[in-house]
Amino acid sequence: MTGPTGGADTNPPPNTAPTGSSTSTTLPAGAKRAFVTSTQYYGSLSFAARSYAGEVGGAAAGDALCQQVAEAAELGGEWQAYLGDEEQDASLRLEGNGPWYAMNGTKLFNNKANLATKPLAAFTLDERGAAVESTDYREPVVAAWTGVAGSRCENWTSSSQTANPVVGLVGARDQSWRAASTHWRCSDRAHLYCFEK
Repeated sequence: MTGPTGGADTNPPPNTAPTGSSTSTTLPAGAKRAFVTSTQYYGSLSFAARSYAGEVGGAAAGDALCQQVAEAAELGGEWQAYLGDEEQDASLRLEGNGPWYAMNGTKLFNNKANLATKPLAAFTLDERGAAVESTDYREPVVAAWTGVAGSRCENWTSSSQTANPVVGLVGARDQSWRAASTHWRCSDRAHLYCFEK
């Protein structure tokens, strides 16, 4: 496939997932993709999203960040963050019903109901198909903002050192993928889980 200038078209068609190499994985018809952002964000997601989406608050800020990351990786599609806010739970606000696959074609979740339980495989790959790992030897745990309970960093507008939001543990094979008891604060940085609509 060639792009408008005659070169290779780097924007994969729907239902393909980059694998981190020059090839891509074709997903089953109707399947959706999911990734962990390679970027980490402070709890004030609305501030991080401002340059891309203007003034957005709540989980919509996470949606904007997921869309920004997906566009930078030339994934196509529309994306949402797995993120609860003051209006809705993380699982309920996602549009679509899956199934969702990692960027290497591994099935992660059968449907929306599956999101409230545990993933079918470790959810660790970023938007380009690379494994997300800790970059801090003092903190080997990799976390993603989820806000499924408790503090949500003042609806994702605060980087306070006193609030204890709920995060998910990236790569966990039980319910802690979405809700873990940790020492994270809104002043810390964490990834986002992004799901294709």
